[in-house]
Amino acid sequence: MCAFRSRSARRRPPDNASADYVRIMLHAEGLTLPHPVAGETVTIKSEWPKDLRLALKYLRHFAA
Repeated sequence: MCAFRSRSARRRPPDNASADYVRIMLHAEGLTLPHPVAGETVTIKSEWPKDLRLALKYLRHFAA
């Protein structure tokens, strides 16, 4: 798990947090589960949020 300072406009920090707040970088790229009524398999996919992609870019750059 990774924490990264975020200034994303989409994710508003809590009222008691500073402008530079720490967000846990946790994201599921896809989830597959059975529908609770129909029983069919449902797959939900989502791209990585912009702030997570940016954090990964910096981590890869400075890890080298």
